[in-house]
Amino acid sequence: MKIKINFMKIFLFLFVSLFLINLVSPIALAVTQDDLTSILKGMPYYDGSDGCASGSSSSSGSGNNTASATPTNDVASFVDKYGQAAFNIGKQYGIPYEVILAQAIVESGYARSTLASQYFNFFGIKADPSWTGSTVTMSTQESVNGQTITIQAAFRAYPNAQAGFEGYGLFITQNSRYANALKPPANHDPYKYITEIENAGYATAPDYVNTIWSVAQGVINYIASKNPPLFPPSSQVTYDNSPPAATTYIATGADSSCGSGSSTGGGGLANVVSIAQQEMALNPAPYGNDSAGDCNANMLKYTNGVCEAWCASFVSWVYKQAGIPFTGGDAGGWLHAGAAELQQYFKANEVYFAAGAQSPAPGDVVFWVGADGSVSNPGHVSIVTAVNGNTFDDIGGNEQSKILASKGFKNIAGDQGLIGFGRIKN
Repeated sequence: MKIKINFMKIFLFLFVSLFLINLVSPIALAVTQDDLTSILKGMPYYDGSDGCASGSSSSSGSGNNTASATPTNDVASFVDKYGQAAFNIGKQYGIPYEVILAQAIVESGYARSTLASQYFNFFGIKADPSWTGSTVTMSTQESVNGQTITIQAAFRAYPNAQAGFEGYGLFITQNSRYANALKPPANHDPYKYITEIENAGYATAPDYVNTIWSVAQGVINYIASKNPPLFPPSSQVTYDNSPPAATTYIATGADSSCGSGSSTGGGGLANVVSIAQQEMALNPAPYGNDSAGDCNANMLKYTNGVCEAWCASFVSWVYKQAGIPFTGGDAGGWLHAGAAELQQYFKANEVYFAAGAQSPAPGDVVFWVGADGSVSNPGHVSIVTAVNGNTFDDIGGNEQSKILASKGFKNIAGDQGLIGFGRIKN
C-alpha cells in the first residue's frame, strides 16, 4: 500500500513547532556547551578538556586557595551565578559587563577549567612581573607564528570568585595599553570594547573578537529575556568613577590564556617576553660552559648546534620562536650569534638608541659593554621584560651559564655597563 505524504503540511508543522519552542524558551538563544566546545577548539589555549588551561598542574602559590567555584553548564546558569559580580565590576571600573561575562565564559569553559574552579582566575590572566599575589603554574597552549605550542605559564590565583572578577577590573584599568578601550564610545559598547582590547594585544587567538562577541550576544539575549531584564545594557549604565590612572605598561605575552598577553602592544614583542620567561622557568641543569667546550642540548638548541657563547643566540632564538625572526644571519637568517653582530643588525635594519635617549619597552634587546669597554663592541645582550619609570627588568642567556632574570636597572648610559637598546620596527 502506498502512503501519500503531504510535504507542505509536514513543513508547516515543523516551522510552527520550532517557532513555539523558541518563543517559550528564550534560553535557547544562549550558547550551548557544544557551541562553546566548538569555539574553544579554535582557541590556541584550549586543551580539549576543561577550559583553556590544563588541569594537570601544580601550584607555585601559597596553597591556601582551597575553596572551589561551582561549575556551570550554560550561559543562563553562568549569568545567574556571576552576573551580579560582573555588573558590579563593570560599573565600578567602566567596562561593559556583558564582555566581562563573555570573556569569563570562553576563557574558563563556563568556570569548569581548573584555573577557574580552583583558583578563581576566570580570565586566564597570567602572572606578569607586577603581580605580587599567589600564582599557579599550568600547562597551556599558545599561538605563536600561526602554530599552537604547549608551554608552562604562571597564572594569577585568587582566593574567591569576587576577587577573580575584581582582578580583571584592576588588570584592565591599570595597564595603559587598554586606555582606548576605557574611553567613549568603547567603554559603553561591548563590541567596540572587545575590538580595542584585542587591538591592544589582550589575546593572540585568531578571530578573538568574533569568538567573544558570539558568546556576548548569548549573554545579552539571556539578560534581556527576563522581565524585567536582569541588568540594564552597558550603554545605559552610569559608571561610578573614571578609570584609575594608567600605570606601567608591562608586556609578558598575551594577557589572556585563551589568546596571549597575553601579545601585546605589538603581539610578537609580547611573545618575545613570554617565551623568554618560559625558557627561564624551564631551568634545565646544566646548560654547559661554552668557554670550556662543555656544551649540551639545553644550550645548543639556541645556537643551532654550535658550541659557542650563546647570549645573542638566545635572543635570536627567542625572537624566532615569537614569530619575528631576525634576517641576514646564520641558520637561514634568524641567528646572529655575536652581541656586536646583533647590535649592527639593529642599527642597519631596525631601531637602535643609546641608553638614556628614550625609554625602553618590553621586548627590546639590551646591549651591555664588553671587555674592551667600547660602546660599539658590546659583550652581552638581554631582553627587556618590564619597565618601571626610569628602570627596567631583563632576562638574559649565558649569564653564569644559565638564563637569569634581573630587576631595577637604571636607564642611564654606562650604569652597570649599559650601552643601548634595539627595537623591532613597527
